[in-house]
Order: sequence, then structure tokens, then C-alpha cells
Amino acid sequence: MRSLQKNFNDPQEGWELYDTMFVWNEFLTRGVRDILKTTLWTVALVYGFFKQDKFAICGKDIMLTLIARRSRHYAGTRYLKRGVNEEGRVANDVETEQIVYENMLGPWQISSVVQNRGSIPLFWSQETSKLNLKPDIILHEKDKNYEATRLHFENLRKRYGNPIIILNLIKTLEKRPREIILRWEFDRAIKIINSGLPGEDHLRFLHWDLHKNSQSKSTNALQVLLKVAFEALNMTEFFYCQVSPDQRAKGSPNLSPTLKIGFGHHACDDKNCGNADYVDDLDDISQEDTCGSSDPGNGIAEDKFEVNGSAQIKRPKFQKGVLRTNCIDCLDRTNVAQYAYGLAALGHQLHALGSVESPEVHLDSPLSRHLMHFYERMGDTLALQYGGSAAHNKVLHSMLLYSSICQKKTIGSLFLPQYACLLK
Repeated sequence: MRSLQKNFNDPQEGWELYDTMFVWNEFLTRGVRDILKTTLWTVALVYGFFKQDKFAICGKDIMLTLIARRSRHYAGTRYLKRGVNEEGRVANDVETEQIVYENMLGPWQISSVVQNRGSIPLFWSQETSKLNLKPDIILHEKDKNYEATRLHFENLRKRYGNPIIILNLIKTLEKRPREIILRWEFDRAIKIINSGLPGEDHLRFLHWDLHKNSQSKSTNALQVLLKVAFEALNMTEFFYCQVSPDQRAKGSPNLSPTLKIGFGHHACDDKNCGNADYVDDLDDISQEDTCGSSDPGNGIAEDKFEVNGSAQIKRPKFQKGVLRTNCIDCLDRTNVAQYAYGLAALGHQLHALGSVESPEVHLDSPLSRHLMHFYERMGDTLALQYGGSAAHNKVLHSMLLYSSICQKKTIGSLFLPQYACLLK
């Protein structure tokens, strides 16, 4: 119902837990709760996805959990629910949280990172047809000032803080304009909204045609998405907390008052953390090293320690802002991008836990494939809920296969010239 960071910073029970966009039976149980004045007899239902598994890294048992929480607002299936409503609620709005946890004898450690997906926040629709597999996109001119779009991003800012990073994956080249119509309108909406916002609240808009680049032989699409993911992660960071044995014994997992940092738009005191950063297209990203390993970046602060009794406790890290990803259905292409962000975050999460020496992530590692299975299962589940059929996992599989072949070619290019010299 609530993210790990939200629970640690602001622990709540009872009535408050039902006051959330992710509890689907809030209305049905309201009468019972009002009469009994308690929540003991009701169960809050969350619709989405959950998967948890244990794996070993360097002899340490790590628990990986992936949770997807689907919003109950403006809910419905594909083609019947598209875009945004007057209240700023979008279709297929899903919050994804990736949690990494290590159970130790001493202070235990836990980390989480949250990302979001949702339909393009404009008034648009599609007419279903048995004869047309790709129905035309109809853009409705009922909100010329983009007030509903503005409300949507204000809601995201209240939930996650700044910066709000938008990764738009829809097509830029089409013989018959469909997706590109939304691309133009979304581009215009963000520019108009940003023009009326202070610099620290500006939306960061990134556009990249995943379909075009995934078919290009000169572009390793997944590697480029990883670069974008690392940049986004450096801006939003992630949640990390270490809890001392004393806190565990008291049964109080929430942070002490001295370590609390507010969650939401006050989470970051740095006035520059939300500066405008508008990128119309990511095709200018250098492809020189897309066959190599991912650069984890160095924008995330190093660990610091506080003394709590006789134990040294690492200072907590907090996520500020969120990465919001969309395509047309917010299913297949969005799932690939969310996997890339999850993989980038996983390296940093394991590094914060002390399980690995470097946050660097390799696409051909067993850990990468293990995480891929998590996101594939989540993608299938969300696709069944919204679209009625499983996701096209071949997209993610083909990208990983290309990455592996690309790396083998890079290694081969280092040795082939040496053998060529011997043959002369």
C-alpha cells in the first residue's frame, strides 16, 4: 500500500492505510470501518504484482522483492481507458518498487527504489476494431491549457518530490502518423507546463524511440537505456536504511527522529535538485562504448556513519523524485526501460549493502538475467491485467542477446589483429 521509504519515515496504522490510491476496496470497506470504528475486521486489497526470491552473492544471502501497485483511480482495460481524466489521474498508473534486503546477526540492512509508469497524460483515445490491429489515435482538444496534465504531475510531485523525470518511448518515425501525434502534443504540453513553474519544479523530459533503436544494428538499445537509468538514478538516488539490534528488539523499524528526512516535495533541501533539463531526443547519446560495460556514475553520495550505542550505523539514504516511463500501452517497451532502471539500481543497492565492491552492472551477468526474470513476470502480469494478453518478452530477450553478441565482438576485435599479424 505504501513504499518502504514512506513507511519508515511516516509509520501509520489503521485508517490512514486505506487513504491511498492503491487500496482497491477502500470504498467497499468504508461503511464497515465507519460503524466499527476499527480496521481490525477488514483487509486492504492491493492489485498488481509481487515476487520474492533469495539468491547468494559472495556467500551472502540476499532477498530480492519486486512489487507493482496498480492505482484504483481511472482504472480499466486497454482501449477503454487511455490518457488522463479531469482530475489528473492516468490510465494504467502503476508504482513499481524494488526491495533488496540482507538479514544479518548485527544491524540488518534494507534498500528500495521506486519508479512509475502511466499512460500519456493527455486526452486521447482509440476505437477498437477487429479489422484494424493498430487503431488510429484520436487526440481530443478539450484541455488546451493542459490543466489535467498539470494536475497529474503535481500529484506525482506530492507523492515523490523533485525531480520528476519523464522517459517517453513512443515512435518518432511512422509512415502513417499515429504515435507521433501524441509525441508532438506531449512535447508541447511539457514545455507549456515548465514555462509556468519555478526552476526547481521543472519537469525533466527525455524522449527516445525504443522501437526504432532496438531494430538498429548500430545501437545497443538496452545499453543506452542503462546509461539513461544511471543518470536518472544519480538524480533521484534510492532509499537505504540500517537498523540496529536495539531497534529490532524494540520492534520499531522506523527511523529515529535524528535520522528522519521528510518524504515528498520537502525531501531535498538542495534547490538545484529539480532544475530544468529538457532533452528532446536521446539519439545524440554517444554509441562509442555501447558494447562495453555500464558506467555506474559517481553522483550518489558515499556512505557515512553514526555511532548508535556500541555499533556504527550507516546514515540512511533517501530517494527524492521519481522516473516516470511511458510508451503507448505502458506495457512492453515500458517494461524494458523499467528493467534497465531496476538493473542500474540493483548494483547501487547491493553496493550500499556491502555485498559487492562496485555498483557497476554487466548485462551478461547471472544477476542481470535473474532480475530479468522478475521483470518479465511482472510485465506479463501487468499486461494480462490491462491488455488481456501476456507481454512480448521477445523484446527484452532479443536486446539481451544483442548485448551478449556485441560484447563478444568487442573481445574478438582485441585479439584478431594479433592473429592477423602472425599470419603475415
